[in-house]
Amino acid sequence: MKTILVAAYAMNPYSESVDGRDWDFALQIARFNHVIAVTRTCNMNLINTYINEHPGKKELFGRISVLYFDWPYLLRFWNKGQLLSMIYFRAWQFTVAIWLFLKKPQIDIVHDLMLHKDWIPSFLWILNKPMLCGPVEHHPKIPKNFLKSVYGKKEFYKNRIAWIIKQFCRKTDPFLLLTTCRATILHSNSLPRKKLKFKKRGYIVVPSVASDIIPIKAFTEHDGFTILSTGDFIPYNGFDLAIRSFSIFFHQLSNEQQTKIKLILAGSGPQMDRLHKIILEEKISHCTEIIENLSEQQLEKLYGSAHVFLFPSHEADGLAAVKAMSYGVPVVCLDQTAPGEFLHPISELKVNYTNYDETLRKLADKLCSLYHVTNYYRSEEKLALSRFNKYFRWDVRGEQLKVIYESILKEDFASEVKEIISKLSKVSR
Repeated sequence: MKTILVAAYAMNPYSESVDGRDWDFALQIARFNHVIAVTRTCNMNLINTYINEHPGKKELFGRISVLYFDWPYLLRFWNKGQLLSMIYFRAWQFTVAIWLFLKKPQIDIVHDLMLHKDWIPSFLWILNKPMLCGPVEHHPKIPKNFLKSVYGKKEFYKNRIAWIIKQFCRKTDPFLLLTTCRATILHSNSLPRKKLKFKKRGYIVVPSVASDIIPIKAFTEHDGFTILSTGDFIPYNGFDLAIRSFSIFFHQLSNEQQTKIKLILAGSGPQMDRLHKIILEEKISHCTEIIENLSEQQLEKLYGSAHVFLFPSHEADGLAAVKAMSYGVPVVCLDQTAPGEFLHPISELKVNYTNYDETLRKLADKLCSLYHVTNYYRSEEKLALSRFNKYFRWDVRGEQLKVIYESILKEDFASEVKEIISKLSKVSR
C-alpha cells in the first residue's frame, strides 16, 4: 500500500455538503492506501465521534491517520463572513503547507482536495511529491436575465463582483499557475479545463459528487405525482425557475389531475421570502410545500417518494441530482456543466438556456412529458438508475482514484493521460 497525504480544509463526516465529501473521499482512498488526512482542528470532535459510532468500519479507519492544524484563536478570531473566511482559507492553505514541510511526513502522493475552488492555489507542491488537486469545479455566471430581473440589482452586482475577483485570480495569481504546473488537476466537469491554463502535467475529469448505494429501490407506484427540489435558497440554485415552470405545468392540467400533483421544496436560505412571494403570484400555494430543517433520514424519505427531481440550478455542483438518481428518480435540469453533464448522455431531460420565459416553458414541457407518457417516464427512470450505478457510486469513485494513483507514480505521467482516461472510462461506464 502507498501512503497518500489528503489535505481537506473542512472534513465533517455528518455533513451532506462539501465538508462531508472530503470525508467520503478520504474513506474511498483508504480502501486501497494508507491515508494521512490533514484538516482543521475544529473538525476533531466530529471525526472522533463518527469513528466511535461506527465500530464496524474499524479496519478502514485503521488506515486513516488524521492531523489537525489551525492558527491560534487570537490570530483567527476574525474568520467570519464570506470574504474574511475566503482570506483565511487561502492563508490556511499556505501555512499548513509550511507546517507539513517541517513535519516531513513519509508519503508517496499528495492530494489536495480543494473541492469547488478552481481559483485558489495549493501550496503543497512544497513537499516535492507527486501531486493531485481536486476535483475542482468552475461555477459559471448566472445569465443576466435570469438574475437581475428576478433577484434584483443587489444580487446581480454581488454575483458579478465575485465573478470578477475569481477571474482576476485565475488569470493573474502566480501561485495558481505554479499549482497547475506542478499538479495533476482533477476536474468535476469539463468547464475548468476551458477556464484554466494547464501545462504538461495533465488533467482528468472525476466528478466531486457521489452517493452511497440504496439497499432497496425506495420508489414505488403512487396515485399522486410529487415533484421535489432541494438545496439552499440562493439565486444559484434556480428555485424561481423550479416554481414557475411547475406552475406552467400545473395550470395545464385538469382540475382532477391537479388534485394529485404536488411540489416540495426542501431547504432554507436568504431567498425564502422571495420564493414565498413567487408561489403566491403563481397561485400554487395550495399544492406547494416548503420544508425546512430536515434530518438526513427525512430527506432520504423525500427522495424515495418523489416521482421527479426538478433541479434547474446554475451552479456546477450536482450532488442533489446524483442523490435523486440513486433512487431512480428522473432529473430535469439545465444543460450546462453539472448537473447537465451528470445525466445519462441519451437522457432527454436537459434544457438549454434560452431567454427566461422560453426556458420556463421547456422545463414545464419536460414535466408534462414525464407525467403524461408512461413509457417515457419509465425509460428516464431506468437511465437515471443506470447512470448512477455506473458512474456516481462512492465505490466507483474509489476505483477511479486507485487507477489514478497507480498511474501518477510513473515517471512520464504526462504522456499517459490518455491511457488513464481510457482506464477510467472502463470503470465508470
